[in-house]
Amino acid sequence: LCEVSRCKAPIRKSYLKELTRSQTVLPAHQEARLERAVWATWRPYFHKTRDRCVLPGDPFAEDISYIATYQLALFNAKEREGWGHVDLVGISSDCTPVVIELKAGGSTESPLRPILEAACYGICIQRAWEDKLKSDWNCLLARFKMPAVDKLEQVRLVCAAPQAYWCRWRKELTPEAWRLLGKICGQLELQKMPVRFLNVNFTTSPADMSFSSRSN
Repeated sequence: LCEVSRCKAPIRKSYLKELTRSQTVLPAHQEARLERAVWATWRPYFHKTRDRCVLPGDPFAEDISYIATYQLALFNAKEREGWGHVDLVGISSDCTPVVIELKAGGSTESPLRPILEAACYGICIQRAWEDKLKSDWNCLLARFKMPAVDKLEQVRLVCAAPQAYWCRWRKELTPEAWRLLGKICGQLELQKMPVRFLNVNFTTSPADMSFSSRSN
């Protein structure tokens, strides 16, 4: 999977527009609403009136300081070829990009799906880094006075979901299935893509969402 994805991973001409977005609209789909709400809670932004950058007070999770953007397209506009969007892109404590796949509490997709999706997107980010993504990423970091990143040592992968999702799949997946997931995660770590499962709690009111997060 990793080698095939690496060979076929697209490289866009520019990622900057989505990395530096400042506004959003509230969609109808539950997972899309969660993505935007998480981004709004943990995004850094530039306050034009005060002429300074504003950073969230608390980090999103251990080793993940902020959320840079949501729905980052990895495909070229005319050549999608099965490639999709990264749900959320985090900024790690060492200022490198973090791939975050987000699932709603009622999702029927097992944890294997976001792991594999995140892995494909992580490979795509690794491949695009030296070509174009590094310069666009460092433009984003410069806006918030964060240090530039030269070499991408690893791409962290995060599967994030509410507690209800994890409780359900702890019951539905067999111990053997969890062992196989563990082996997959071990192989991905060898490819410089460590995996983390994250529990994200939030209020159910879309107009007043509050969040907390911790590793499972």
